[in-house]
Amino acid sequence: MKILALLLLQSAVNPVADDYVKQPKPFTQAHSEAIGCVAMIALVADQQKKGAAGFSQYGDLNKTGPLFAANVGEKVLKETAQTREVIAFAIQESARDQLPLLTAQRSADLSMRMETCLPLLEDSTGDAIVVQKRKISANDYRDCGAIIGVMIDREDRRIAKKDLLFENLSWRYKQEKYGRTSNGSTFARADILKEKVNFQKSVFEDDKITFCQEIGS
Repeated sequence: MKILALLLLQSAVNPVADDYVKQPKPFTQAHSEAIGCVAMIALVADQQKKGAAGFSQYGDLNKTGPLFAANVGEKVLKETAQTREVIAFAIQESARDQLPLLTAQRSADLSMRMETCLPLLEDSTGDAIVVQKRKISANDYRDCGAIIGVMIDREDRRIAKKDLLFENLSWRYKQEKYGRTSNGSTFARADILKEKVNFQKSVFEDDKITFCQEIGS
């Protein structure tokens, strides 16, 4: 899969970095996190370059991304002596794993992921990025209500007071979608129950559950 991250790494890393360490060492957790963020930022930068909607709030990553990739690449080369090919492959694999975050259905997960990666970019490049917080939409409350409803049915024990959380999400969805419309509560509940069907076979990641707790608390 051709991604911007590979081009950035191959063109920007200083070759003399290969001589910093004699014997290759495995990636540490910090290295893996940085590599993952190079991949994530490259994916978002690619969407910005294509003019895709929903990615402009992260600043011009085609401007800051190359320097970030170069700095990460040089640091990892210096500290591990792994080859550029190994690092490029790690970026490629991470990009493939994170690609689903670019879908509209995962926009909340993407926002949380970028909240982790943008500080690394800022520390590495010195370019502060002011992120515009995404407004929580009616669909966010609806989808989270449906997810919590499925978790109730499954007796999922990862969170407590699921019934209260479900009611809070239902009420907030009703407020956002129907306001004071007559029978708004009934309509809202019907929408959420209908949406539950789409989540019956889904696996809910911890980040998504945390997001639902945050907007429903």
